[in-house]
Amino acid sequence: MNKKIFIIGLMVCALFFCAIFIIPRIFNRNSLNHAPAPDTTGRNLTRYEGYTFHNDRRINFGIQPMWVPASAIIEVMKRDEELLASLKKYGYEIRWYDFSSGNDVNQFIKSGKLHGGIGGDMPALTLAAEMDIRIVSIIQYGACSIISRGLKSISNLEGKKIGYSRGSNAHFLLANSLSIMKIDLSKAGLVDMNVHEMPQKLMNGEIDAFSAWEPAPAIALKMDPGLTRTAKGYTLGFMYFSGSFFDAHAPLVREMALAQARAMKWMSAGIDNIHLSSRLALQAYENYTGSRSPLAVEDYSGLSKEDIIGIFRNPSIRPNMLLKNSSLHNEFKMLKDIGFIKKGAEWVDIQGKFIPGNEFMADAE
Repeated sequence: MNKKIFIIGLMVCALFFCAIFIIPRIFNRNSLNHAPAPDTTGRNLTRYEGYTFHNDRRINFGIQPMWVPASAIIEVMKRDEELLASLKKYGYEIRWYDFSSGNDVNQFIKSGKLHGGIGGDMPALTLAAEMDIRIVSIIQYGACSIISRGLKSISNLEGKKIGYSRGSNAHFLLANSLSIMKIDLSKAGLVDMNVHEMPQKLMNGEIDAFSAWEPAPAIALKMDPGLTRTAKGYTLGFMYFSGSFFDAHAPLVREMALAQARAMKWMSAGIDNIHLSSRLALQAYENYTGSRSPLAVEDYSGLSKEDIIGIFRNPSIRPNMLLKNSSLHNEFKMLKDIGFIKKGAEWVDIQGKFIPGNEFMADAE
């Protein structure tokens, strides 16, 4: 009996070792090059004043530790030995910078301090309308939600205090939902705030509702299952770089995109891998916010499986996403209508900033 238990124990250890170190070569735990956490109590860019940026042979990249499953994918990418070796071959390394939203990431790309980052569809489209960028991969395909206490219809939001993060994909969900119900945005009490603060502020009665991406809705519903999901929409997230950096260093950008594809493949290989990436993402959340998420590893893993990890085999941008009257094109038109994109912007110009198909990631399955 003891011999059987010993053999089973060896098999479990072997499987765990293979999952972490062989599929693929990732989890170099000693090579993380991460900026220190910023002050997350403010809602303006001064919270990032402690960041230092160096452009000498370094990719400065903006990430979001409060975004499922993008944060889990990034945590795997950080530990991808193949990515680190490939960048080193070109004489480069990567520095990861935490941000609260894609809109914040965009401000630092526009200033030239970041070379690239990740953001939702609204941040990606608005930045593409403002400057030359290259959108190279999909990093999220999942839900945003409006969570409230007992407000069962969008029409009930008129005159209520609603938490949101300006310029985010959840901001678009809120604006679009109110527009459909012909509610003037100026008549909704919009309160710009950090996404990780929204669930607690709703609990405290400081706001009546909030619009956010996962995991904030799941956190709120775990804190109080009696809350109402007033609305739900599906959004995309992307990895993108400044046009000047892409033009000068396309091979480096390609290595980043391929690392994302490897991370997604590894996460999809088994539940143990998803759980491990979830643990890393939850730790990143705690490091950034200074507080533990109420979500368990299984909760986070479930959200990841419902998102891009359970939908796409690789993160290549699909050409049909860029067609006229696609969801992205309709969002672009809506953003023009509500003033987030200038009236003179043309869809054909935005299309040209996406890198579609597999020609950029020919080695990704």
